[in-house]
Amino acid sequence: AWTTAWRQFVPAADAALHVNYRYYHDSFGVDSHTLELQWYQNLGKHWQLVPGVRYYAQGAADFFHSLSQFGTTTPSSSDYRLSSYGAISTSLKAQVTLARFTLSAGGERYHSNASMGLDGETSPALVNFTRWTLGVDYRY
Repeated sequence: AWTTAWRQFVPAADAALHVNYRYYHDSFGVDSHTLELQWYQNLGKHWQLVPGVRYYAQGAADFFHSLSQFGTTTPSSSDYRLSSYGAISTSLKAQVTLARFTLSAGGERYHSNASMGLDGETSPALVNFTRWTLGVDYRY
């Protein structure tokens, strides 16, 4: 895996841009790319709003086969996570820092699609979802 991150504080906006890129390759033959952008907007001394967008694309594992061709080669798998696909997610998080605690609440919308994949077969079992999160961090 190769990961690169860039952070840029924008004084005029009292905010910071976070850019992350990751390339991944494994012994299954899966190659993937992830690009994530987040904007950390300060709202006063204690509050922060963080919108973000993430793009992910991967190629199929060497042994992935759809169910219609499952078992024709050895080894083989029809697990959709090993297929070629891509996904875009958008997110929004709000957080407040109170003394040693940071409280956060957020939501994310994830959409996967076969046409955004890199190469190889795609599974028809791709998922789309909405996720809600609540968090508490304590610094000591």
